[in-house]
Amino acid sequence: VFQAATTLTVSSPSGPLLTVSRTVHLINGAQAKNVFWYVGTAATINTGSHMVGNIISNLATTFGTSDSRVPPPVGAITTLEGRAMSLTAGVTMVNTQITVPAP
Repeated sequence: VFQAATTLTVSSPSGPLLTVSRTVHLINGAQAKNVFWYVGTAATINTGSHMVGNIISNLATTFGTSDSRVPPPVGAITTLEGRAMSLTAGVTMVNTQITVPAP
C-alpha cells in the first residue's frame, strides 16, 4: 500500500497543457492486483503514461487529458493495469486502456 497525503501525479507538464509520459514499473515479483495507491485528494495519470495497481482516491481521478482544446498526440493512449476508484467524486478516462489483473 502506497499512501499519498495529497495528490498523485504520473507525468509532469512540459509546456502549456502538454505532458511527458511516465511508466510505473513493478519489480521483484510484485503484481498489480496486490498494489494499492491511496490518494488523499486527487490522482492524475497524464496522457501516454502507464500506471499499475489499484488507485483509491478521496477526490477525482483523471486519466489522459480532459481538455477538449488539446487533442492527445497521435497514438498516445494512457494505460492502467489495475482498477481506479474514487470515494467522493468521479473517475474520468480519455483514451485509456484498462487491463484488470487476474484474481
